[in-house]
Amino acid sequence: MQEFNTHINSTLLLLERALDEIETGFVACERCGDQEDTNNLDFVDDLKTAREELLKTIQTKEKSMTSTTIQPAEVNRDEDGFWIHPDYPEDWEDDPDLKTEPVRQWEKNNKIQLKYTTPDVTGQTLKEWQPEIPENCFLISVFAADCGHVAMYAIPQTGRTT
Repeated sequence: MQEFNTHINSTLLLLERALDEIETGFVACERCGDQEDTNNLDFVDDLKTAREELLKTIQTKEKSMTSTTIQPAEVNRDEDGFWIHPDYPEDWEDDPDLKTEPVRQWEKNNKIQLKYTTPDVTGQTLKEWQPEIPENCFLISVFAADCGHVAMYAIPQTGRTT
């Protein structure tokens, strides 16, 4: 995570520096050689948009890593039966390894413990399967894995950390 933040911050600094230079300078037009105000170049808006998107990504990442408010969410599974909690970090969707340090820290920050459950019976499609989770727990995701259908759920850790 530290390396990710370093790369993002470095990229943001490069964008900021480029925009500062572009917005306050002039360059020679490639076609006629006349001086052209760099603030009016076509790609300036694209760079500004890239900077804003990067800032949104940073804010989303920070929110997902420090949130202590994850709560049960309405489960609206897609046409194939998949679903993921809207507050679950997006970059973990493809690799929900519960043993990694970032996942453990996120659990601690959110005062939950993540667990998996699988169907007791076979032959159901993912869409047909209705995962059974323990009382007072809430669903985090429903997905298919090499081993079959899987549901991840959160166990609230009231008064203690995981």
